[in-house]
Amino acid sequence: MKQIEICQEENKILDRMHWQKVAEVEKLTQTVRELEEAVLSGGAAANVVREYQQKVPEMNDENKTLDQELPRARVSANRVAVVVANEWKDGNDKVMLVKQWLEDRRLLQIELWDSI
Repeated sequence: MKQIEICQEENKILDRMHWQKVAEVEKLTQTVRELEEAVLSGGAAANVVREYQQKVPEMNDENKTLDQELPRARVSANRVAVVVANEWKDGNDKVMLVKQWLEDRRLLQIELWDSI
């Protein structure tokens, strides 16, 4: 009888230990799930960063192209403005913004040389 009581007490202790271990495993399983989610989120963030890093050189190239085209566009706009202004004047009273045209041309050449 005494032996049975000892065995039953040992069973209770082992049963408690078993349930404690089950609870620990459940907590660890939840921690693993959270870590997996964090790793996936980190991977997604890393992918976004990599995409932006790949876009930066492309955008720099586009910016350089636009910087080169801007002086040309300014010169063209000035020429169009001169033509339009000349159309409003009499034949003997033409408007020719030579000084402005020379200045725009000089700026265009400087910016082209800087971009090379």
